[in-house]
Amino acid sequence: AHGIGYANRNVAIKQSRGHFIAYLAHDDIWLPDHLEILTNKMVAEKKDFVYSQSANVSPYGIISTSHFHLGNPKCLKNFLAFKAGPRLSTIMHLKDSLDQYGYWSESIEIGGDIELWVRLYKSGKLNKFALDPAPTSALIFRAVWHGRSKRFWRRPVEDIASRLHLSDGVLPPQLQFEIIPPQTEQEALWTNISIDSVGWTNEFRKTIIQWTETRLFNIDHLSYFVFQKIVFLLKSPFRIYRGRIIKKEENRLLH
Repeated sequence: AHGIGYANRNVAIKQSRGHFIAYLAHDDIWLPDHLEILTNKMVAEKKDFVYSQSANVSPYGIISTSHFHLGNPKCLKNFLAFKAGPRLSTIMHLKDSLDQYGYWSESIEIGGDIELWVRLYKSGKLNKFALDPAPTSALIFRAVWHGRSKRFWRRPVEDIASRLHLSDGVLPPQLQFEIIPPQTEQEALWTNISIDSVGWTNEFRKTIIQWTETRLFNIDHLSYFVFQKIVFLLKSPFRIYRGRIIKKEENRLLH
């Protein structure tokens, strides 16, 4: 179908017989209690739309937390400006919501998810949106598209985590895993999870909570913002500047 193929989602959803709709991107992984957590949230609090926190998985075997909360003014502003939103694999909503307020736009090539969520948000049911705070119900794998260099597009959080990965005993084992070619990062991580999915999930959540409290990834994202905007104008000098910021944060964490 046109663009990413939102029209195909409409066909599937309209033919579905379920009361709740949840999405799983083809390259992501749901943790074993993902659907249970979101369904309980919707039923207990009578919500029309719920989403959970996610974790980002890099192509280097590093897992970092991801936080999006519509209760945060900055997040809400970016959301309403169609700049950011909850990740597709973290979302569940009532099928009736689409029947009432419209399905996926079939004319948009990309970004149709945020367009749909904003439309539902503005539908007059603002109190029907809810975040489940359970840390990471979905593992989001970041695709590297269009031949972009993996290192060139790495985020500051991943840079710091990758450096900590080289220091034995600093990065918890729950936040890193080994990728042995020709395995993909999805295959490598699933190998770890599938041995004891419930036990892995529980230990992973404990680690996320502990490391969030230490403010591990509370870094200055200004460098990454500038990096995105003017990288082609200030390529070499900015890499030096960005490297200094990351090195400073790394030293702070190690000490």
